[in-house]
Amino acid sequence: MAVAGRGAAFGDLNNDGWMDVITTSLGERPRVFLNRRGTAHWLVVTLRGKKSNRDGFGARVQLNGQTRLATAAGSYLSSNDKRLHFGLGSAETATIEIIWPSGTRQLLRNVRADQFLVIEETVQK
Repeated sequence: MAVAGRGAAFGDLNNDGWMDVITTSLGERPRVFLNRRGTAHWLVVTLRGKKSNRDGFGARVQLNGQTRLATAAGSYLSSNDKRLHFGLGSAETATIEIIWPSGTRQLLRNVRADQFLVIEETVQK
């Protein structure tokens, strides 16, 4: 069946650590696709800027070799979850490096997997 797709938004809709998606199509109701729970580890990071903007948008986050830029930008007429989702595979801990828009660098080591983590920007005096 052909559809005129208009947008897709990605995020963890049911807060189980797994990315879900909502799609929209012209003249149709939105479709929700919930990701089924797997066995791999994950980490969800929420940034809280102090010197930088409050959502940390523009920050670069590196975690166990993966890099994400903090943004909520998505596809046409869509906005993604502003939290940063990382799949960790079999790793039970992570090292996180953040470069905030203010230029501040922050490093966290031995962060436990399978959690929702809020990281506040450190302000150097």
